[in-house]
Amino acid sequence: CSTGSMHGGESYDRGILEQITKQTGIPSVSVASSVIQALKVLRVKKVAVTTPYAEELNQVEKRFLESVGFEITDIEGLDIIDAFEIGHLRPEDAYIRGSKIDSPEADGIFISCTNWQSIEIIDMLERDLGKPVITSNQSTFWAALKKSGIHQPIEGFGSLLKEH
Repeated sequence: CSTGSMHGGESYDRGILEQITKQTGIPSVSVASSVIQALKVLRVKKVAVTTPYAEELNQVEKRFLESVGFEITDIEGLDIIDAFEIGHLRPEDAYIRGSKIDSPEADGIFISCTNWQSIEIIDMLERDLGKPVITSNQSTFWAALKKSGIHQPIEGFGSLLKEH
């Protein structure tokens, strides 16, 4: 869950990661830490965010991202509160929302929510917008690969996995 990972702020998220690593002996990642790392490696400072969430959760994400140094050019949600409904969103919905939220001010796009099927449209959206696009799942997968020592490029899922 993206907002669950961001809700308590960066220190809360870091504390959870430390507890998981301490209990398991295995390095861990979270959505929040992965999104931060992904935006930084892609040199995104001004980000437009689209979510399936209601405004209250959008504000949680906005505050979190701003607290770690990003400027939010815009954030819009679909006002969905039911997880099953979010799970039925199509990748095309993510493409449409990512296109709509874009602006000349944004350095990149963040499609937030681990329950929103969106990885399939990242390459096409990056190509069409001419800027980096990250998603919750893509950035978390990327961070897990890096923590595991895997650095091979992966084609078809955005510049984050292909170039970093």
